Amino acid sequence: MKNSNIKRLMIAAASILCLGATAFAGPAPKPMYIMISGAMYEITAFTGDVALGNGCKVCMDGTVITPKGHKFKLHEGEVLSSTGVKMSPTALHGHGG
Repeated sequence: MKNSNIKRLMIAAASILCLGATAFAGPAPKPMYIMISGAMYEITAFTGDVALGNGCKVCMDGTVITPKGHKFKLHEGEVLSSTGVKMSPTALHGHGG
């Protein structure tokens, strides 16, 4: 169970990293690939705002709006978990990423 959550976190993080390139570079970049726990994943930039399962909204400009209406902005290289928690990329190493 914990391993699948880490995989989802890594995929969400990589997707967020692709977000900045899409917002500023025009057309969506080619997919990127990442190895997580011995499995390869394809990561593509998303093309519109995304709603997370807990009610967080991730906007195309990197703004995250929590279910309570609080806003914060992700900066280059920052990672967002699938639950809307901002993490540093180095935090993933402690979780097997």
